[in-house]
Amino acid sequence: MSYRQCFVFTFTLAHIDMTHMFRTTFPIILQFNLMSSFPPFSKSPSVNMSLAKGVYNLLFRRTSTFAVTIMVGAVFFERMFDQGGDAIFEQLNRGKLWKHIKHQYETEEE
Repeated sequence: MSYRQCFVFTFTLAHIDMTHMFRTTFPIILQFNLMSSFPPFSKSPSVNMSLAKGVYNLLFRRTSTFAVTIMVGAVFFERMFDQGGDAIFEQLNRGKLWKHIKHQYETEEE
């Protein structure tokens, strides 16, 4: 195997116990092909990864589309957060707000 296909990392882990200290060396072998790692998802992308790659290429690859995506996302998030907060507030205070009890205090005028 060449250096592009296999890396061997040796980590020295120090285990500290209350009574003694000892060192252990664990070889951890990570095998991967660099050509499939760079660029990501090039060999056999799954459905989720191909979807992520498509979203990246469509929305986040260029700075201009990234900025527009952030601005539009902020507007939609603000609307969702505001309406969600209002709905939760109204649900928690049902029967206490003026729009819920105003029919009790209004008189019919002709």
